[in-house]
Amino acid sequence: MRLDGRLDDDIWRVAEPIVDFTQKEPTEGAEPMDRMEVRFAYDDSALYVGARRYTRASRDIQAPLGRRDHAGQTEHIILSLDTFLDRTEFRLGLTLKPDMNLDVYAEPFAASGRYYDHGELRTPRSADRIIYGQSGTLVDVFADGSREVRIGDSAFTLRNRDFNNLSFRSNVVLRWEWRPGRTFYAVWQQDRSGIESVGTPVGVGDMFRSITATGTNVFVIKTSFWVPVR
Repeated sequence: MRLDGRLDDDIWRVAEPIVDFTQKEPTEGAEPMDRMEVRFAYDDSALYVGARRYTRASRDIQAPLGRRDHAGQTEHIILSLDTFLDRTEFRLGLTLKPDMNLDVYAEPFAASGRYYDHGELRTPRSADRIIYGQSGTLVDVFADGSREVRIGDSAFTLRNRDFNNLSFRSNVVLRWEWRPGRTFYAVWQQDRSGIESVGTPVGVGDMFRSITATGTNVFVIKTSFWVPVR
């Protein structure tokens, strides 16, 4: 596997491309403005990502010189690996009376990620990697999890990207037809979330701990009825 920015190795010809992407911005869920193909390959030491991006406005492509770990206005791809994830959904429909129903939907969620063996390629077009803290490099780890890397006279900081994410979303709807054609609704909606720079694997307990995260509560009352018109 040659790391040279060209997708002409044999593995890229046989790897199945992923093409069914959707927008995140400006219109979440919409069809992308331009086509993109992403392929994955791996061996015993690394996971490789190859992306071929198309554009209808080639004159807008930029190739400025950027410093390491500072993407700025350069074209780049961000890849997130969802390695630890616990999520479930609860749905409950309860008939309290023939004319009264209670519907409950809840989704507790917990996910975490931890980064380790930070490093860089030893030379361009090579899979040989330098692990920071080895091969003559020095690393200082601070209390907040960030790292200062020193390579010769050069020094730079890697911020702590470990995370534990929690979220809880729910809807509770009470429907009461208090008279024929006249209905009362009471709705309670919760949206809670929290993030910690920890990176420890999550479990079922963390998933339900999301109920205690900070968030918003929305209460809505609605009624509908028929008005006879003659």
